[in-house]
Amino acid sequence: MRVFKDFNDLKGAIGTEVGVSDWMEITQNRINKFAEATGDEQWIHIDVERAARESPGGKTIAHGLLSLSLIPTIIRGDHRAESREKHAELRRQQSSLSHSGPRRAP
Repeated sequence: MRVFKDFNDLKGAIGTEVGVSDWMEITQNRINKFAEATGDEQWIHIDVERAARESPGGKTIAHGLLSLSLIPTIIRGDHRAESREKHAELRRQQSSLSHSGPRRAP
């Protein structure tokens, strides 16, 4: 597990491998629950029989947003900050970086 001392330490890791998570099985049941929760019930995700006949890989495909939604679970085991307070600060700063584009005033 990689430990980051502060935000600058984290920023210094941009472009490098931070860690490798354990494998995570994405089951059809998980895909179906995600489809139900999001309303994205396209056949390519949930219709196993049709996907076997018509999809290029012969099976259903997990939603891209399902993969993205698993990032917190994946990184939880990969890295951490030195202390709880620094971890909270890293999360706050990560969030501000990801939203650093133009914003409209409310």
